[in-house]
Amino acid sequence: MTGHSGTTGHSGMVGDGERAGRYRKWVRGAPSGYVAWEAAGLRWLAEAREGGGARVVEVYAVGADHLDLERLNPC
Repeated sequence: MTGHSGTTGHSGMVGDGERAGRYRKWVRGAPSGYVAWEAAGLRWLAEAREGGGARVVEVYAVGADHLDLERLNPC
């Protein structure tokens, strides 16, 4: 997967127990603060849902090089 300015990453399921069902998106080589910026954007989009906006995954945790996100299951 290619992201911002050629950054590479991967994603997959994380943990068990309390962390089960979370999806970890890794972003390697991104500029400092990029992951926090992406998380802020997702949270901002989620706020629009009350006004009829689209459903956005919940951000559970933000690391320097990854996001832990709500895992969506196909219908």
